Amino acid sequence: MTIKLFEKLSSNYIKLLENGDDFIVIIEVGKSPVIKEFKAHSAILNPAYELLFEELAEILETYLIESMAYWIHSNITQVYKTSFQNNRLKKLQQCSLIKRDDLQLEEIKIWKLIIKWGIAQNPNLPSDLENWSDENFMTLKVTLKNFLPFIRYFQISSEDVANYIMPYSQILEKKLWNDLAKKFMVPNYQVTSVIIPPRIILKQELLTMPTEILKCQRKEAHEYFKRGKFLKALELYEEILENCQHNAEDQKNASTWDFSYIKCENLNELMKALYKNTKLTSLNLYANYCGSEVGKILADVLCKSTTLTSLDLSFNKLGLEVGKALADALCKNTTLTSLNLYHNCLGSEGVKVLADSLCKNTMLTFLNLGCTELGSEGVNALANALCKNTALTSLNLSTLAYLLCKITTLTSLDLNNNNLKNQKAEGGKALADALCKNTTLTSLYLQCNNSLGSEELKALADALCKNTTLTSSSLKLCNNKLGSEERVKALADALCKNTTLTSLNLCNNELGSEGGKALANVLYKNTTLTSLNLGNNNINFKLKSNNHNIRIFQ
Repeated sequence: MTIKLFEKLSSNYIKLLENGDDFIVIIEVGKSPVIKEFKAHSAILNPAYELLFEELAEILETYLIESMAYWIHSNITQVYKTSFQNNRLKKLQQCSLIKRDDLQLEEIKIWKLIIKWGIAQNPNLPSDLENWSDENFMTLKVTLKNFLPFIRYFQISSEDVANYIMPYSQILEKKLWNDLAKKFMVPNYQVTSVIIPPRIILKQELLTMPTEILKCQRKEAHEYFKRGKFLKALELYEEILENCQHNAEDQKNASTWDFSYIKCENLNELMKALYKNTKLTSLNLYANYCGSEVGKILADVLCKSTTLTSLDLSFNKLGLEVGKALADALCKNTTLTSLNLYHNCLGSEGVKVLADSLCKNTMLTFLNLGCTELGSEGVNALANALCKNTALTSLNLSTLAYLLCKITTLTSLDLNNNNLKNQKAEGGKALADALCKNTTLTSLYLQCNNSLGSEELKALADALCKNTTLTSSSLKLCNNKLGSEERVKALADALCKNTTLTSLNLCNNELGSEGGKALANVLYKNTTLTSLNLGNNNINFKLKSNNHNIRIFQ
């Protein structure tokens, strides 16, 4: 249907130009004696925002209400204020009036929008609510005085009252807050405050955010995040997730924050955002050099978080005090399953307190304490703790091989980059002895510069003959300089006897042709290996096997 706009307006302006009355400006064009006069009328020269074209206004109101319901509800306080500046915008007044029954928003969302708007009107209010004074709350109360009476407080869940209304209880009338608090403590309590009936929530599709607005919000949130404006990014992410159109990528952006290899320049604001974030599940601060102050704040966040499941704090120089704070957090946290503390200067004392926390924590399944000066006390503390802990299944610990004799739940052990040859009693021999006794470990990683000596490798080979659980991804020994004939022969003999190992990685070990010959003999006798990696070993002939299921990489 074609819409004819301004028919009345056009005819009225033609009359104005015909009679020339009510002009307020004469514009002269040209030079004497040839001059042309143009008369400008007040109706034409009035500022645009003072002109209210009735026909256009009516169409725009209808369009906003029918097609942009989400935008109206997201900017409800702005619409409310603007619509009452001119008494002709009746439809918008009715649509945005807080006391309407069909506002199409959950009551707690209305409350959040009003609080957000009220704070925005007073930029001098402290950003942290804990720092607000009585005067600050009074300022907000005065700003919202025309909105507060129409909130339907008794239609809000007790959980939302506790989380979102209680922090601002000072802006409510004392009698109302007392009734509200008592009602949710004692459901049958007879309140004296007025209870407004619940609103009517219309079809959900009416509240759906238009695609273009959603795209803009995604882009804006990403830009805020890149610039370190985490609080603004957080607000937008949460708003996007509240909308029914959000996708898996939106969920990931809101729940997984990764600062690995890209140092976060605004750690203070990040910490503030973490306190408010109720969606975050994974935080990676690899090599951000947080230091002890930020580390303690992170520990405090961990105490309060109910969503965070993965935290990577490797290479951050956290030190002993942060280790103690994290240990305390692990005793309280009920969601974290993965914690990476690699290379953090925790020391023996820091490891001891973390070990104590493992006696109480029942959620953590992965812990990385690699490159930590454990000391004998730290080792013993971890040994005792892991005997009691029944949740931890994956562990990266320097020099803790003998713990395998006691642990009954561990399935994966990462001892990469630990130079086992030089670690005396906790080295390769102790590890081999532990493997003979352990009955749960299925994956063992010893790759990259462990420099295993002949004695260590012989002991490890002997353990492979006796161990019956190392299966699946199993054993990785790449980058260990195993090249001598004596070492390779010891390993080959063990593989001839082992009946459970399915995967073995020996790449980059300088095996040469002699080592290849020793392994060729294995391939004719071993029937369980399905994967053998011999890349970069200078073996100058192609190895073959009687086992057709095995894949050999050279």
